[in-house]
Amino acid sequence: FNPDGVSVALTAEKYETLVTGSKKPWFIKFYAPWCHHCQALAPTWAQLGKEMKDKLNIGEVNCDVEAKLCKEVGVRAFPTLLFIKGTERAEYEGLRGLGDLKSYGEGAAAAAVGVVDVDAAALEALEQKEEVVFVYFYDHATTSEDFASLEKMPVNLVGRARIVKTQDPKLAERYKITTFPRLLRDHLDIANRQTDEETRHTAFPENEGRRLAYAHAVAVADGAADLHPPADDLQRVRRSLRDETSDAAGKKLCP
Repeated sequence: FNPDGVSVALTAEKYETLVTGSKKPWFIKFYAPWCHHCQALAPTWAQLGKEMKDKLNIGEVNCDVEAKLCKEVGVRAFPTLLFIKGTERAEYEGLRGLGDLKSYGEGAAAAAVGVVDVDAAALEALEQKEEVVFVYFYDHATTSEDFASLEKMPVNLVGRARIVKTQDPKLAERYKITTFPRLLRDHLDIANRQTDEETRHTAFPENEGRRLAYAHAVAVADGAADLHPPADDLQRVRRSLRDETSDAAGKKLCP
């Protein structure tokens, strides 16, 4: 990924080939040259490209030039920052300092690997680094549809939580997992708001048909967002006004 350590200028053709036409992860800035917020972000974004060398693809799209592409993507304000992997994508809604963007980029790079298998030791090490960790318990009967739904989750959880999977019997015994597949998260059950006081972990209810549906994955991501809201309240206010932010010439304003 990103062998040259740069932010790649993406035309519509390049976007189709390099982004949507592949499953490689990209962190992309959609901007307009006249937008003062975009102008302020430009040097930071260029530096992010260097910081993410060999880790994560960084790109940018000039929406004045590629207006059709930006409309198709759903860009409503500038700059819009999206993490995209294949057909999955998530909007970055945090602060725009280099440290914040780099931290998100590193999380995105980790998510791009997919949902990795862990044993008890690996999970313990991960929990020392991450504030929120989801663990997906599976067995020999877990279906390909289950795993396909599971793989949709990491993109939505970037910057909020990590998700891993396991069939370690020691972990299943520790957390009293007896039916599969099951999803576990520390402390708070998004689905039914119940917590096991003994283990301080929660097993999500088994989905009908043994499938972890994508809608369930989105609910998990939303629950993680509840725990870790964006630090900048102004960002939320700006986003709520996006549909109204157009000038007399019909151009979208900076958020």
